[in-house]
Amino acid sequence: MGSLQAADRERFETELRQSILTAQSLSGEYRIIWPSGEVRHIKVAAKAGLTNGKRVSHFIGVSFDITEVKVAQESLAASQVFLDRTGMVAGVGGWKV
Repeated sequence: MGSLQAADRERFETELRQSILTAQSLSGEYRIIWPSGEVRHIKVAAKAGLTNGKRVSHFIGVSFDITEVKVAQESLAASQVFLDRTGMVAGVGGWKV
């Protein structure tokens, strides 16, 4: 957990505690910091493993890097803002067909 970005750590800990208390799956997106200082986005999905069918004893799951997806989404959003502003300045609009 030491590599979780500080802004995401509290949310992760809250979601983890809730998953333990309710024996529900854990799922979320978080930012981690690599030793080089680079920030990466990860998606986590884990299922609670139960002892005697009652208490959570472990989680089985995966985490995978979704940084490229996040970068593409941010780029698309920035392009949309630019397109909207350009249309307003030019006095033109767009239509969905």
